[in-house]
Amino acid sequence: MKHVVIITYCLSFIFSTTWGQEKPKQTNEIGVYGGIGFNRITADGAVVNLAYKVNNQKNTVASFGLFYAHSFRPFAKLRVGAAGTYMFGNDFTETSKHTSFHVEVPVQFQYILNPENKIQVYFGIGVSINRWFYTTIKTNNIPDNTKRNAKAGLEAIPVVLLGMNARVSEHVSIFLQPEYRPMAISGKSNVRLKNFIAHVGVSYQL
Repeated sequence: MKHVVIITYCLSFIFSTTWGQEKPKQTNEIGVYGGIGFNRITADGAVVNLAYKVNNQKNTVASFGLFYAHSFRPFAKLRVGAAGTYMFGNDFTETSKHTSFHVEVPVQFQYILNPENKIQVYFGIGVSINRWFYTTIKTNNIPDNTKRNAKAGLEAIPVVLLGMNARVSEHVSIFLQPEYRPMAISGKSNVRLKNFIAHVGVSYQL
C-alpha cells in the first residue's frame, strides 16, 4: 500500500508540473526585404528552356519581397512570403542582353541558435515555387532587335540559408540572410540553376 501511495504521488507530481507549465509564447512577424546576387547555369538553357535562353554562364540576380513569419517556439520559425526576381546579363560575345523576371512563393523553416540574444544567428531550409513571366533578349546593332517571350512554367527550387537577426527595438528587427539554391526542378527542363543571393530586410513583430 505504501508503494502505491508513493507511485500515485510521483505520477500526480509529474502530471501537475507537466500540464501546469505555460505554453511557449508564439509570435507573429511581417517584413520586407531586398537582395542581390548571381547565378550559374550548369546546362545549355538555349536548348531546353527559353527562360534560360542565354549563353552567359553567370548572371546578376536582384530580388525584392515581403513575408509573414510565425514562431512556434523561441527557436523555431516558419516563414511564408511572396517575391519578384530579375535576372539579367550579357552573352559571352556581349552582342546581346537578356532580362528575365519571375515571381516566387518562398516557404522556409528557420532554426534559431540563440533565441534569447538581441543578435540572433539562425539557419534553415525551404523551397521556393517560381513562375517565369517573361524573357527579353536584345541584340545590339540590329533594328527591331528586342524579343520578348511569355513564360508560364513552374519550378520548385530548394533553398539552404544562414542568417543573422538584430533586434533594434521591442518590435523591430533588421536581418541579413544569405541563401544558396543548388538547382531548379522543372518538369519541362533539365536546367540546373545554381543561385546565391544575400537578402537584407526589416521585420516587425505583431
